[in-house]
Amino acid sequence: MVSSLIPALVQRLSTPVNHYCGKLFPATALVAYYQLWENFWTQTIVSSPWFTAGRNEYLFFGRPEYLDLITDEIVRSRTLLEAMMSKAETADQKARANLLFRAFSYYEASALSYAGLKKNASTMTSSTQAVPPEEAETHAYYKKLAAKRRTLVEEFQHDPALVHPLPFNRYSTLRW
Repeated sequence: MVSSLIPALVQRLSTPVNHYCGKLFPATALVAYYQLWENFWTQTIVSSPWFTAGRNEYLFFGRPEYLDLITDEIVRSRTLLEAMMSKAETADQKARANLLFRAFSYYEASALSYAGLKKNASTMTSSTQAVPPEEAETHAYYKKLAAKRRTLVEEFQHDPALVHPLPFNRYSTLRW
């Protein structure tokens, strides 16, 4: 039932969002960014096993397996947000664009480090085995992204627009 209401709600909200975004930025790239993630959360997630509304849980972020469902959304998002940033003209537009891009940098670091470290972990035969030399550079890259993710969460604690509402120490599954 919830999933059938989402498209109607999104449609009702689209016109004001497009209008508002157009006042903030040349809106095409920003609207495309929000549409990309709207589709992810209202289509991909809702039809996935991670979506547990039937068990009285709604979007339980203590289980990060939803990140497994991300395919090219991160690359497409970066492209769209970079386009938005390049079109920002006024100081206010540039400040808003930078804020949105900074928030995205956390999402990007989370999704890429989760996928990369999970992939590396699945290729090892035991938890004590070292990463093979040919994968060491890639593994180091994903570990840097995981560290960036933790650093951003710490930095965001002092910014009411960026503060992370779910502390990592709440669920061990969020500490990678």
